[in-house]
Amino acid sequence: MIRSVLKGRSVFAVGLCLLALTWASAAMADSNDNDVLFDVDIIKCGLPGPSACGSNLPATDPLDDGRVRVTADGRVHVELDDAAPNAIYDVYVGNWVTGGGFQWQFGSPSFVGRVTTDGDGDYDGLVKTLGGGNFVFPALTKIGQPNFAFNNGGATQFTTGFSTSHFDVDVIRCGLAFAPDGCGSNGPATNPLRNGNVRLTSNGKVRVSLRGAAPSTIYQVFVGNWVTGGAFQPQHPAGPAVSIGTITTNSSGNFEGNVQSAPFVDFVFPPATSIGQPNFAFNNGPTQFTTGFSVPLPERTLFEVDIIRCGGPGAPDGCGLNFAASDPLERGKLKVNNRGRVRVTLRGAAPNAIYRVFVGNWVITSGSFQFQFDGAELSDSIGTVPTDVNGDYEGPVLLTGGAPFVFTLGTEIGQANFAFNNEAVVGTQFTTGFEIPLVLP
Repeated sequence: MIRSVLKGRSVFAVGLCLLALTWASAAMADSNDNDVLFDVDIIKCGLPGPSACGSNLPATDPLDDGRVRVTADGRVHVELDDAAPNAIYDVYVGNWVTGGGFQWQFGSPSFVGRVTTDGDGDYDGLVKTLGGGNFVFPALTKIGQPNFAFNNGGATQFTTGFSTSHFDVDVIRCGLAFAPDGCGSNGPATNPLRNGNVRLTSNGKVRVSLRGAAPSTIYQVFVGNWVTGGAFQPQHPAGPAVSIGTITTNSSGNFEGNVQSAPFVDFVFPPATSIGQPNFAFNNGPTQFTTGFSVPLPERTLFEVDIIRCGGPGAPDGCGLNFAASDPLERGKLKVNNRGRVRVTLRGAAPNAIYRVFVGNWVITSGSFQFQFDGAELSDSIGTVPTDVNGDYEGPVLLTGGAPFVFTLGTEIGQANFAFNNEAVVGTQFTTGFEIPLVLP
């Protein structure tokens, strides 16, 4: 039986350092370099009101339409159609105090590069640095309520926003006050969040997806943005104390649907609504989540090892005082990446079996098991992996409820070992290790 009175922390040289994203970030789904984190229209700066660019005058440059996209590799793609011809637009990241100055959100003065239109006033490409290379947000950059401003002629001409046409942005947890991902004077979020998204539909409805938020919770939804470290600025005529509606998560903390202004009534932005630097805030008590983006850490494997059957007690391939494995195993592998995700492959194990996974190792002399990571699941395990009718499995270690297990930020484990117990059989069946074959494959 894998349980012990000894729960030590081992200090041998083989180490595992997991620099994973936390979760609103850490449990995010795998992404590739083309995944879009932020996808928002560009609109002209308007008169004082929701579409205004702070204290700037309304735009003097023309613009038919435009769009900004931030992808998971940190690049910023801009499209402009019928802007000023042969114009250089300097691009900044931040937002305005209503009627006032600009708040930087990426250094100071938050200049990230520029785009240059052609003779027709068009541009379709990446934001360029002054040296001519592509601007890239560094990995782990996290910005809440982001806005991209386009300056020409000494004034801001365009801003990211929407005119009841296009808005598709991730939802992130509120960070520290004054931080780029902060929600004004609110403290950091206390509610969990795995991932989320807000999308504006063509008929003005607000479509929300949340995963891994607080279960069975009503979130009030507001439209506006914060003065850095300070008050909330409304961007909807209802006013700062009036939400546009609510969403309610299910027992797993998930929601997929439209914001409702009343029971069974979807909130709808009126036609021709135009809002610059829009942000959607989700309140459960204080604000918990905001629209924004978080550039993920490029994925890299930190730990990759075979899974082998347990040998007899005291043997080099043994699992402490456990008997030799009774379950079959053709082969197996376990990987841990720098986002803290654990991926398991089993081939030819016991069919339709549930294997509970533990992290630790055995004292060879006494046979006792040393836990190196006390999981929150049954018996301090980190979760389970279920095989199919062929005894195969390919996927993450699963928590109760089906979510993948993820090691948290800063987890560090020396001489890491993963043990697999079949819940229907007493004792550990498999362990991570290696076996030199008699004949090379």
